[in-house]
Amino acid sequence: MVVASDVDPHDVLDTYRFISRPSNAIFITGGASNMSEEDQQRTRLIFEEGIAPFAHEHHITVIDGATRSGVIEMMASARRKGNYTFPLIGIAPHGLVKYEGHDHPGEFPLCPGHSHFIFVVGNEFGAESRLIITLANAIACAKHQHTRVAHTLGIVINGGQITRNEVYMATTKELNLPLIALEGSGRFADELARATRTGKSDQSLLWEAVRRGNILVVGTSEGPSGMHKALRHAFGVT
Repeated sequence: MVVASDVDPHDVLDTYRFISRPSNAIFITGGASNMSEEDQQRTRLIFEEGIAPFAHEHHITVIDGATRSGVIEMMASARRKGNYTFPLIGIAPHGLVKYEGHDHPGEFPLCPGHSHFIFVVGNEFGAESRLIITLANAIACAKHQHTRVAHTLGIVINGGQITRNEVYMATTKELNLPLIALEGSGRFADELARATRTGKSDQSLLWEAVRRGNILVVGTSEGPSGMHKALRHAFGVT
């Protein structure tokens, strides 16, 4: 499906009816093409043995980007490898992706392993950011009430400026979504984890996100079990 970048996420759900509501949701924000092989090696098992099996066991919808790179590819690969059936929705700018039947394809192939793709009108990465976050929040809301009655969680793994922007969006006063920052995955996730642990940052917007947000830090050294423990806490699973 192709939608405007500023579409109301509730309208997307009501129109296409591809997700039951309300239900728990996770959005993944993080490194794509700029994620180093070393950072990917440290995080791959956390997807395969932590995030993906938890989402499957607890029927959680997961939302990420749609292109074949970085955390997106690791999430989709973990879903395929485990033969899991939880919904995995990839969202990307329509002008950048290529797939069969696309009249004016971009250069980025779609990542197999997703159950759904949503494309927003746009030709730059970042055009999809708002919908990734707001759709995850909308899935957890009661229909027509916009009141969150299920859990929504963001997981920050690696990432650069777009991830930084998505964290600011997610921690606004209006959304105030809880986040897990994967420390040791590199780049922005490590900045966020450090600022959360120390309560200090020389970046005003980063400090605002930490001050406003509900951020839990998990280290790559804790492995899949550490992520699983954090997810159980975030979703209230005993």
